[in-house]
Amino acid sequence: MISAIREIGKLLKDEEQRIDIDGKIISITFSNDSYNGIEIEDVIPENIANYLYNPSSSKGNNPAPFCPITTPEKTFKKIQGWVNSFDKIKDRFDKNEILLITSINEILKANEEKIKNDIDEEINKFPKKITKFLTLKIDNKFLGEIKTFQKYYQAKGALQKRTGINTGTCSCCEMNGITVTDKIDFFKFYTTDKLGFVSGGFDIKNSWKNYPVCENCAQDLTKGRIFIEKYLNYKFYSLNYLLIPQMLVGENETLKEIIEILKDSSKFIKFQNRIKKRLTNDEKEMLEFLSEKNDTMTLNFLFLKKSMNAERILILIEDVFPSRIKQLFEAKDFVDSVFKDIESGFTFGTVRTFFSKSDDNKSNSDLNKYFLEIVDKIFRGIPIKFSFLVRFFMNVIISSLINDKYFSFRVKDAMMFTLFLEKLKMLT
Repeated sequence: MISAIREIGKLLKDEEQRIDIDGKIISITFSNDSYNGIEIEDVIPENIANYLYNPSSSKGNNPAPFCPITTPEKTFKKIQGWVNSFDKIKDRFDKNEILLITSINEILKANEEKIKNDIDEEINKFPKKITKFLTLKIDNKFLGEIKTFQKYYQAKGALQKRTGINTGTCSCCEMNGITVTDKIDFFKFYTTDKLGFVSGGFDIKNSWKNYPVCENCAQDLTKGRIFIEKYLNYKFYSLNYLLIPQMLVGENETLKEIIEILKDSSKFIKFQNRIKKRLTNDEKEMLEFLSEKNDTMTLNFLFLKKSMNAERILILIEDVFPSRIKQLFEAKDFVDSVFKDIESGFTFGTVRTFFSKSDDNKSNSDLNKYFLEIVDKIFRGIPIKFSFLVRFFMNVIISSLINDKYFSFRVKDAMMFTLFLEKLKMLT
């Protein structure tokens, strides 16, 4: 599931990196351990990873390795400040890496006035309406093309956002020898605030070993979670679930199609008009669309309960194939053809009728656990004992008879649910 969220975030980041950047790059160049003058070239969006550009972190007075030029003095200070903060984390680098970064810092300090004057002279050659970016180049390479600065950029980001950082192997991309941290905040149910949650002898210093993630993957995971929360968050009869698609083999064309549909309002409206059948009461549901896809992907249903700043997993239904969703729709069609007088047809709402409250007088649903376990079994094709269902059927049917409320409908609901499971060959 985590790798699926990262993949969505990575696709979003790749998409963002292809747009919204244009202008000239003013590079402070170095070679042979000396300042080598200013170099100017066009921004190439496809090469943005080489620039170590982050639009959000380069705003204001935040130190950054690649940032829009406001004035030569202010922007130079941002570049210098980014290099100058190396001392805080230099214990994570070897001697050659330390020598490279400290020497660049010393050269910047020694040539500060000349560099600022050179920048001022070069930017005045271009109209003000053209966006100009300031960065560094060493031996004709941007910082993002140099492994030492890639490592420094990741370590710097981890230092600013998190604690518990170290050098190790990322559990997502499996890159070795890079800065990692376990202080990931894209899901609130993961925490190391109690010693019992920490591996490595319950030592908080070793918390990074629990779930080490590099800065790049942490950014992808955060982007993926934000997208899923916004576009793939569905209502489910007083509950909520996050739908997380995951590719198994092949290209990410299906994922790209889903992202494109959800982000484009006009395409989403057309998409909604195509959806004729639903298994839930959420109008945004896209299960029918996904049921038409090949089994080169699976679906994960993450049911979360949020309380203040905390999150708790109610249930995670993993590895549901599109072909299984198709079987559920086929069973629904069969049930609906038998009970033509029921306008709404069969949905999971039919199931919820019997697994909401054990007593109508209760204010809260106390049968959520049973309801979610049954939903899990339906998605995964695990047999359900009819004897278990009958007592819940009868509890609701007897109550509706005594209170003279929807008795015939409740009987039909029980029959529809039974027929649905029978069609799926799940009753024992």
